[in-house]
Amino acid sequence: MPPATDVPETEPLERPAGSGKRVVLQKEPPRSDLQVDVRRAGDHTIVTLAGRIAEGFKGEELGRRLVGNIILETRQVDRVTSYGVRAWLAMLDAMDTDNLYFARCSEAVLSQMAMIRAFAGNGSITSFFAPYLCEGCGNAFQVLYDAIEDAPAIAESRPVDVQCPRCRTVCTLDDDPASFFRIGPLVEAPSEELKQALGKLPPLGVDADPIEKSVRDNLTVVKFNTRLDASVRLRRVFDGLEGRARFDMGGVPEVTERGATTFLRALDALDPEVRRVEIVGCPEALAVALVGRPPDDRVRVMSVVVRATCASPPGQRDVHVDIVEHGEALASGKPPEVRCDWCDDALSFRSQRTMLATLAQRLGFGEVAPEPEPEPEPSPRGQRLSIGLWITSMLATGSAVFAGLVGMVLLAALWFLAPTPGPPPNAWIAGRTPPPRWTETQWAEDTTGVHVVAGADAADLEAALETARRKALFQLVEHLRDALRDRAIHPLIPAPPYRDDPAWRAAVVDDYLAAVAPFGLPERAEVAVREGGPETRIFVRYDLAPEAWARVVEHYGTVYTFRGMDLSPRFPLQPEQPESDVLVVATRTWLAEPKAGDRLLATGDARTLDLQVARQELESQWDALPAGETLSLTFHDGVTEKRVPLRKNP
Repeated sequence: MPPATDVPETEPLERPAGSGKRVVLQKEPPRSDLQVDVRRAGDHTIVTLAGRIAEGFKGEELGRRLVGNIILETRQVDRVTSYGVRAWLAMLDAMDTDNLYFARCSEAVLSQMAMIRAFAGNGSITSFFAPYLCEGCGNAFQVLYDAIEDAPAIAESRPVDVQCPRCRTVCTLDDDPASFFRIGPLVEAPSEELKQALGKLPPLGVDADPIEKSVRDNLTVVKFNTRLDASVRLRRVFDGLEGRARFDMGGVPEVTERGATTFLRALDALDPEVRRVEIVGCPEALAVALVGRPPDDRVRVMSVVVRATCASPPGQRDVHVDIVEHGEALASGKPPEVRCDWCDDALSFRSQRTMLATLAQRLGFGEVAPEPEPEPEPSPRGQRLSIGLWITSMLATGSAVFAGLVGMVLLAALWFLAPTPGPPPNAWIAGRTPPPRWTETQWAEDTTGVHVVAGADAADLEAALETARRKALFQLVEHLRDALRDRAIHPLIPAPPYRDDPAWRAAVVDDYLAAVAPFGLPERAEVAVREGGPETRIFVRYDLAPEAWARVVEHYGTVYTFRGMDLSPRFPLQPEQPESDVLVVATRTWLAEPKAGDRLLATGDARTLDLQVARQELESQWDALPAGETLSLTFHDGVTEKRVPLRKNP
């Protein structure tokens, strides 16, 4: 799920008129992936999209899950491609909505609404972000417009003047007002009921910590949300780093010369235990300083934020450039193919080409592969030995070839004299007959149940059967995810493509078998074996009865509700760690903790490894708990354990 307040945000500025607050957000680096979060807020469903809406967006699949009153929040959608437009329209078409609202629309979404009327469907806009640019310092940021407070400004196409969060210069809209406010007819003031639902959106305008530090497995992430100057105490931040570290600097509004020098000195003083440092969203001033010093094999700049030039309208934009994505072009001195996120024109990087090329080359792009070393010439003695061995080999080969020719003549005679037997049922002859027709359908579901076909190659029949069996079970798990699209657990199940890792896939199958083998194990129905060929090749069809499949779906779709939180069994595609099969799939608004996606590890002192045990322990311990006392529950969010006390009110 996208985090609630991980945006580098500034202090809210007062509106020029009215008692509300003007929310100003710094522009964020784009995301290459798309994250979707679906949660309930009373009678409304809030859908938060974050990232790029492109070819991989399963719009129709998401739309089928959305019914009733829907709120779409898109403030972190940075781009919508032509493929994404089609997927978005398919999502709107698949929805079964009573009412549709768009909240905190991003620039990218608004531009599509302005160009394509169907992009908004039958929905209305309650709030949106507008692009602003400071002519004084070149800072690009976003300003939130509200359907109630800003109704006159929107209706009159009159942008609100706002102070730049960096230099306090008065700024205005970075676009043509008449074109930008073309979406005005779509803006509609929310009802009181809708206001309450919108109040459940993640808060905006909250100051982020200047520097945030988190640990994910063997990766330490340090996120900078502050001006990088001499006042930043980097020694304390870098202390204790080891293994692999990532510095996320996309939220740094400015880098001073002293700040860059302090940062470089801190890098030089890093503990030898730090094997690799990745810098993401590196500010241009810091990138220039890094390029001007000898390369450090441990330090890698993965992306930079530079000041690019846009021709229409003329001006400069802060642009995020992914060094890895554009590495080959950058290393050869070519500009990155990055377009303005508003006018979609190509941006100019004339003054940054040398710096970008150096960063790409330091990542290994543009390097010339070394010439293969010439093989040493054999000595005369070695040549004589080779010639002798070649003559001996040819003589032996000649006799073998002669014997083989005789054998082939005899076999040919027998072939024409004897009748040719047909292939046995469910078998095919390599190079002469095709496999049975049923092998062409890998998955089918009908009134007789589900049918899975898997193929395998192995040294012998027994090994091939086992390989095919595990492949079929993994297919079953993949389709099981789709069967749960209407269940609460579905948003938390990883989506394809899945890891091409045999060990991981084997663990997924083992998890499935451990949970549902007594009733969810398909039976082997047909086997087709290839005759001939270098190794054994087979196809196997497995059948699972309708009632068994329904029971499997019900097992993973089960939701047990306890004191405001919904629990479900862990799905096999979800990580095994931490060691618990009890997953939190939803919580009520009055619970600050736990969050959807957390694992329930223990109830009191009792470990709860599966849902049945969790249910027994929760109910028995709660019933035995005196009024006014608290029940301690232990959860794990994937990084740390946390204890949540639940108080039993009198």
